[in-house]
Amino acid sequence: MSDNNSNIPTEQITALQDSTSKLLKAIIALFLLCAVSLSLTIVVLLTSDSSSQQDAVTNPGDLAAIVAEQMAIQKEAEQQAAIESRLSGYREVVTGDANPNSVYGNPSARFTLVEFSDLECGFCKRFHDTPKQVVDKYDGAVNWQWQHMPLDFHNPAAQVLAVASECVRELGGNQKFWGFLEGVFKRSAGNGQGVSDLPALIADYGVDPSKAQDCISSGRQFETVNAHLARADAMGVDSTPTSFIVDNQTGEYVMLRGAQPLQAVEATIERMIQISTSQENPQTGN
Repeated sequence: MSDNNSNIPTEQITALQDSTSKLLKAIIALFLLCAVSLSLTIVVLLTSDSSSQQDAVTNPGDLAAIVAEQMAIQKEAEQQAAIESRLSGYREVVTGDANPNSVYGNPSARFTLVEFSDLECGFCKRFHDTPKQVVDKYDGAVNWQWQHMPLDFHNPAAQVLAVASECVRELGGNQKFWGFLEGVFKRSAGNGQGVSDLPALIADYGVDPSKAQDCISSGRQFETVNAHLARADAMGVDSTPTSFIVDNQTGEYVMLRGAQPLQAVEATIERMIQISTSQENPQTGN
């Protein structure tokens, strides 16, 4: 026996297919209309001169120019964001011409960690994060002062990088100087091999490479580096890194040679505080 109720007439199937086809066409047409409308809206928003909006819509060359301009703006914004990200760890810097010694931290801190360092020195690279950790931990009680000491057997690369860093500071300020130092340690091959692309590294920290090159070529920052070397010689420094923990309150200082661990630096500061306190408040015998 056949079940007549399960058979759908051919006419109904055809009608259903036609309805479905018309519905799909309507949806596609609506989608295209929305897409065109959105495109026109974007063009209008990107075109500041209302009198030229119609030309921008109808002229592909104008539209391409607008898109290129927006892409350039976006690229510049991304580059600036990248620069700010690289500098974000060095917000506690002393700025202004009143402080030529490139200090990180509170300028009025009781203790100063004076570091003599070579940007091509592997031990200096290992030690580089330690002074910053000390400054950040002591919350205003310690600052960090950088002194250049490019070693002869790492030159000319070490000396050029030292001079370049001072040109970055001259042109961009102390924050960019500190960021650049970190960038050098990250990218240099070390031991006198230098960085592969110094202009690109300078640009990565927001300084114009051509102006930096003019500064380097002028030789004026060689005088800064040579002054640091003279200071190192006067203080008996003959290797890098060498650091001095200076108590600005008492004038006492302690020399630390080599890439000392964080705990050793902290222990030195705490010991200096204890000695100073005991001298200020001597205990009397019973």
